[in-house]
Amino acid sequence: MKARLFLCPVLFFCFSCKKNYACVCTNPGGTDTAFTTNAKRSQAEKECAAYYNENIAPIPWNETYCAIN
Repeated sequence: MKARLFLCPVLFFCFSCKKNYACVCTNPGGTDTAFTTNAKRSQAEKECAAYYNENIAPIPWNETYCAIN
């Protein structure tokens, strides 16, 4: 019981911290870092998805994707 009470705040703190994340896009030509951001992981994923939708998605490459590293 005491372990749970200790771990809950620790886990919450770890998942709510801002960190540096890189949005990395891969296509048949190679891999490139689109941008880096200092944000929570969920926000960084949203920014990376928005970048993909605005800049990459119109290109007709079916093997192209962007993800957070």
